[in-house]
Amino acid sequence: MEEAARLSKLSGEVDMKLGVLQERMKNLEKTATSLSTTFRKAEEARSAPDYKFLQAYKALKERLSVPIPQPEVLAGALLEVPTHLGNLRYQVWEKMQPTMTYSPVTLDPNTAAHGLSVSDDLTGMIQHGNRGHAPDNPERFSEGSGFVLGAQVYLVGTHTWEVDLGDRDRWVLGVALQGASRSGQVEADEEHGFWTVALREGGRYVASTRPGTLLTTRPRKVVVVLDCVERSVAFHNADIKSLLFRFQGLPEGPLRAVFSPGGGDHFKTPLKILPTQTLGTSSNTKDAVKRLCRWVRSSELKSTTTEAMKYTTSPVGSRYTLARQSRPLYPYLEER
Repeated sequence: MEEAARLSKLSGEVDMKLGVLQERMKNLEKTATSLSTTFRKAEEARSAPDYKFLQAYKALKERLSVPIPQPEVLAGALLEVPTHLGNLRYQVWEKMQPTMTYSPVTLDPNTAAHGLSVSDDLTGMIQHGNRGHAPDNPERFSEGSGFVLGAQVYLVGTHTWEVDLGDRDRWVLGVALQGASRSGQVEADEEHGFWTVALREGGRYVASTRPGTLLTTRPRKVVVVLDCVERSVAFHNADIKSLLFRFQGLPEGPLRAVFSPGGGDHFKTPLKILPTQTLGTSSNTKDAVKRLCRWVRSSELKSTTTEAMKYTTSPVGSRYTLARQSRPLYPYLEER
């Protein structure tokens, strides 16, 4: 499609400039025909008797005294090569931005516990129960834990990803320290380097504090926002745009996304990391950033007026909050 559009644009420019050149050629042909006629008449007059030549001399001289126009070099007659070939790859890439998506987090199958299957595109996972033939490499979670890590390692910046939970009756998602233990009986709580929210057996919806914090709103899609500068991770209900829970004061060190699809009744329903649209450098980038700012502000405002009124957190200085003690997630993306 892009190739056809560019060839069409080039063809249009060629047709336009050929039309200008053809018009100039017609004018030059008319001038040449007029000059040929004048020269022919001069030759005929010169061959005539002397008295006739003298009678026509004055008119003939005036006609031959007309200056012959010189061919004019037209400005802009050449093709605008930079328009068609300059930064060609970049221009094509920029136009593709509105249709391109990518996964902000991909799964690392080398860390997947036995019995956990990762999709071919590394964005989905399912608990199938079979041990399979994966090796017992040191990076892998122990059998029965049901966990898998994201491939990306986070040290700086703010990172966001969205997970589709569907109607699963068990799941875990959040972040973990790169060096958190993956062997033996995995204790997936904040004291062991895991900061997660989960739907446990029996429909208990909890955050991995010690002791666990019970939550009530059961989301179908969750947006995870990891801020490596503020050392916090927040979980948002993507459907109603409300803050579900936030951990603060995460220790220094590399972090990775962590997931578990659990088991339960929906064995065949995968847990899926949703793709996101690239912002790129197109003219829609600013609007997309503004929408993101409004989404976050709306999320935190709604949480402050609902869930924060229902729950109490640990004493002041706690490393986690439900809603009230949160600050803007994107202070550097405020609308100008």
